[in-house]
Amino acid sequence: MKWPWSLWLVVALVPVAASSAEGGPGVEAGAGSRTCPRPDAPPAFLLRDIRPGLEGSGPTLFAETGGTFLFMAFNDSLGYEPWVSDGTPAGTQLLKDVNPGSESGFSTEDAEFSSAVVGGDFYFPVTDGVAGVELWTSDGTTEGTHLVKDINPGPPKSNPSFLLNLGSGRLLFRADDGVHGFEPWTSDGTAEDTELLADINPGSPGSGAPFMPVRIGGRAWFNAGDATHGGEPWVTDGTPRGTRLLKDVNPGMESSTAFGFTLVRGRIVFQADDGAHGPELWVTDGTTSGTQLLMDIREGSFGSSPSGFVVAGSRVFFSAEDDAHGRELWVTDGTAGGTRLVRDILPGAGHGFFGSNLATFGRTVFFAADDGENGAELWRSDGTARGTELVRDMNPGPASGFPFIPELFATGERLLFGADDGTTGVELWRSDGTEEGTVLLQELRPGPEGSNPRAFIQSGGRIVFVADDGTHGDEPWGLPRSVLSNLPAPSR
Repeated sequence: MKWPWSLWLVVALVPVAASSAEGGPGVEAGAGSRTCPRPDAPPAFLLRDIRPGLEGSGPTLFAETGGTFLFMAFNDSLGYEPWVSDGTPAGTQLLKDVNPGSESGFSTEDAEFSSAVVGGDFYFPVTDGVAGVELWTSDGTTEGTHLVKDINPGPPKSNPSFLLNLGSGRLLFRADDGVHGFEPWTSDGTAEDTELLADINPGSPGSGAPFMPVRIGGRAWFNAGDATHGGEPWVTDGTPRGTRLLKDVNPGMESSTAFGFTLVRGRIVFQADDGAHGPELWVTDGTTSGTQLLMDIREGSFGSSPSGFVVAGSRVFFSAEDDAHGRELWVTDGTAGGTRLVRDILPGAGHGFFGSNLATFGRTVFFAADDGENGAELWRSDGTARGTELVRDMNPGPASGFPFIPELFATGERLLFGADDGTTGVELWRSDGTEEGTVLLQELRPGPEGSNPRAFIQSGGRIVFVADDGTHGDEPWGLPRSVLSNLPAPSR
């Protein structure tokens, strides 16, 4: 079965000219940068105007390895195709026109598509126009970009999705070969060793596995559905024999829809619905008997819907909702006694926690919250009520510095994110976790509209992200990692 996906939520300072042979038809390289308001900060810069004009190329499906970034982008002459970048304008170019001409190799129709890196090679789903959407791989060169296997032979597509590096040089992913429906597959990058891992739910439409897989150690934890148990937590070590149901959390054919598997102190916490308590916090030691409800945070069948699990030190932070406090920040060490509300930021039943993204520096977690006085702003927590505090009211007063759900990107002990100070619109900000160290880094789009920077990814000393400067539309931008290094480390 194909599970609903609702949680997907993520730049050479001198312009460099490039020929259409290097970058593709109608593509402009290094088309400008914006003045940075801080003299100590080199400016972010446009990597390439892949689709000239206001609409932009809509870069998506980012991955990185060894200083090389891969992403999909649209050009009117090429369609949606894979591009690569080394974080400079000159090094940002078309990887391969997989589906020759203006037809797209990549489809934006399925939000469950993803990319992965295994053994230094990229893996991603595209079509060459002959086979359907299938698994491809690349070493970052045109010559080294090719189809791995036509899993669903001919024009039909297997739609590889939920790609995950399983370790030991193997890729785990979901695909439909036209016979078994969506089931888990593995690959070492060769056609011969790209094979069905397990037919969990015989026949079509299959088990929908692996749904939202997470690698912990040498195993992957995911949700899968069969005709007997519904959608339940499964685990695999990448072998048929090592692929098994963890527990029928919601007994019978109803589904528990388990996800968010996160390791803490040798145990794994996750969200699941046993049919009685609603979506709640569960824990497992990897055995059936050791898989149990950790805490019924919100009594009754609605559940607290814990989400956004991140590790900080030896604890996991997440957001959850109960009837008395609304959605707020919680913490757990994997035991019932160590699971508690951190602070009721917006007192009462209103929601203080905003969005779904949490980021960490060491033992400190950062997130967006609204205390009812300052709007949705940047907060930090050390896991205590007293140590949970507003970092900075970026948009002073009741207006919000985060008018939209923010994407907080942690790199070292610094944060990058988009925020609105009430004048610039959503622009590029950085933070070291202190009020004075939380500043507007650069206004990429002058005026109140904002460039909406997002989809941050780092490789080596460079960061790539997507932004719209009002002239080029959504395009890839670059930023030296050194721009963040002159900020003092956060006090603990």
